Amino acid sequence: LDLAALTPLVPALDGRAVSGSVDGALHLHGPLTPATPPAIDGSLRLANVGVGDPQFPTRVEGLSGVIALVDGNAELRDATARLGAAPLTLSCHAIVRGEPWLRCEVAAASLTPADLGVAGRPGDALRGLIVNAEVKPLDVPPLVHASLRAADGQAAGAPFRALEVDLVGGAETVTITHLAAHAFDGAVGGKAACRVGDRQPIACNLDLTVAAIQLTQLLASQHSPAAATVAGRTTGEAHVSSSGVGSEALLDNLRGTVRGTVTDGVLKHVNFAQQIVGALPGVGALVSGPRAHALLDSSETRFDAATATLQIAARRVSTDDAQVRAADFSASLKGSSTFAGQLSGRGSFTLSPALARELVQHVPILDHLSDDTGITLPFTLSGNLDSPRVRPDADALPKALQRSLSGGVEALIHSPDAAARAREEIKRALNRLLMR
Repeated sequence: LDLAALTPLVPALDGRAVSGSVDGALHLHGPLTPATPPAIDGSLRLANVGVGDPQFPTRVEGLSGVIALVDGNAELRDATARLGAAPLTLSCHAIVRGEPWLRCEVAAASLTPADLGVAGRPGDALRGLIVNAEVKPLDVPPLVHASLRAADGQAAGAPFRALEVDLVGGAETVTITHLAAHAFDGAVGGKAACRVGDRQPIACNLDLTVAAIQLTQLLASQHSPAAATVAGRTTGEAHVSSSGVGSEALLDNLRGTVRGTVTDGVLKHVNFAQQIVGALPGVGALVSGPRAHALLDSSETRFDAATATLQIAARRVSTDDAQVRAADFSASLKGSSTFAGQLSGRGSFTLSPALARELVQHVPILDHLSDDTGITLPFTLSGNLDSPRVRPDADALPKALQRSLSGGVEALIHSPDAAARAREEIKRALNRLLMR
């Protein structure tokens, strides 16, 4: 029997461009009433069957196998087919009497985005893929419960191992109830919910966790310019959402919060201590001592840990609580980056008490910025993710020194007018000294 000829007779096949043939023998027995349909025994042989879906860009082709029907059950074992260029094996079991349901397992040695008819990056693939799905057609609405397992592969440019995805799909919704994989030399997990109907924009919510992943690998997989400048192990969580039609609208409407910690970190090709301390006129030439040289002469910035809460909105990522900690310095930052990578912000850079004592011996004026925690220098952040720049804050640093020196002046000069004139002289002198 030519399956294409059945299309006008079976509404479910309309628009699916069914092809191929089926032959076999069926035996119907038992009463024939609306309440009690007859039992069906027999077998059907599928040969080179093809079927598509108007909403799916590729078709299943070459489906061949035998469906065995016994007392209201139907079973298809080890059938073969193709999706795109990927060979598939397919097994299904169905109950067609009473409360019907269908359960299938599909396996593929490798499946690529091209096989699915979607865009992907070179090397993207699911290898060792097994998909199990179950549906009860009489449920309202009918939902597909599926699990996907892949031994390894690459997704969006990121290699992974032991991928696990559990999901529930409806006519206009997809909910990922479980996502887990080994990726970026660490672990990734999460869940998501998306609305994907034809008559409305896509809308998704994503919760993601990462544990001890390599930050450079993550950034490189997303083609972020920051991959060239930052490294470390990252643990954190993200809660983001977006909606819209097309990638640009989804980026415009992306909102969310990311919290994370980077340990054993490195900022490559940039030495923040040198850019801040060494930029003070005359200070760099006076610096001496093993701690100071070890920190200021390096070509990079190493740190023990960095933490931040990031807010995402309007194509910008911002933070007001970033903290960095290392053996001889700590830093805090409030700032932001556009999605294009432009940086802006202000913060404070604190040298450790031991390092502060070394510097004060050779640069006495820095003593007026020191306390029990060390020397604190305000700074500004600018540049781009691939070439960040920090500089002494031209507004805040002279004011901080002025406050310290003015307190001593007021203690020595009892005349308010004379003290005020002295403070103005200090302000002008500090601006000339520090920011010329």
